[in-house]
Amino acid sequence: MNLSKYTELHWVGGALAASAISFLYVGTGGWPGAAHECVAVADCYCEAQRVGLIAQPANTWSCLGWGVAGLWIAWNAARQRECRAPLDPEPNPYQRSFYVGIYALVVFSLVPGGMFFHASLTDWGGKLDIVSMYLLVNFWIFYNLARSFRWSRTTFLIAYATTTAILLVPRVIYSAIDIGLSLFVGLIFLALTSEIWLASAPHRRWVWVGLGSFVFAHLVQAALPCDPNSLFQPHAVLHVIEVVPLVAFYFHFFGAARLQLAAAPPTA
Repeated sequence: MNLSKYTELHWVGGALAASAISFLYVGTGGWPGAAHECVAVADCYCEAQRVGLIAQPANTWSCLGWGVAGLWIAWNAARQRECRAPLDPEPNPYQRSFYVGIYALVVFSLVPGGMFFHASLTDWGGKLDIVSMYLLVNFWIFYNLARSFRWSRTTFLIAYATTTAILLVPRVIYSAIDIGLSLFVGLIFLALTSEIWLASAPHRRWVWVGLGSFVFAHLVQAALPCDPNSLFQPHAVLHVIEVVPLVAFYFHFFGAARLQLAAAPPTA
């Protein structure tokens, strides 16, 4: 195993180290900033607020499953590339380490988003959480656009980053929580639309696996009883189950990329 070639793993590993250091640095001695509005109504995803570094242990630590998913995606993508025979045809440009690495980082971004929020229960933690969710859904939309219209990497990054930043304005700048959640639902609809009208994969079994497991996770959360003082939390169960759609979408995105016409390179 030549670890120097594991580009995606280096990216996610660096993000892991930076997140862990930031988490301990900011949280030690008490989380700064105003409390999230859910604290005032005592309705922060069921789990009672505890004193110390971790306000909600179950909801916080369960976010690590997303980190495992991000690390595995990064490792698997690099491993598949390393095992490819030297004479194999050049892979589709939209399946290379750049896009896989971006997706692995986006999946990993859910970890600091969720952990900082549930550990601190601060308003800025909630904003960080919605940032990571927007990044995830927007990747789906703009990855489909990039493949369909043969965008360059630069075009993809500019469109992806700019749109995400604009969509974050209501929640991050004006703290409009309801609008932020509504936009997130709208983005999911746009992602599904882009999948139907833009993506060229004839088989979408991994999309259905991902969407089905995502809905199942929310149904399980709704069905489980809420005991604020228990370490077994419905929202933590949702976090764990959501590992499945993250991995399923990885298989869909980068399996579907093989079906694109590799002979048509992205535009300059």
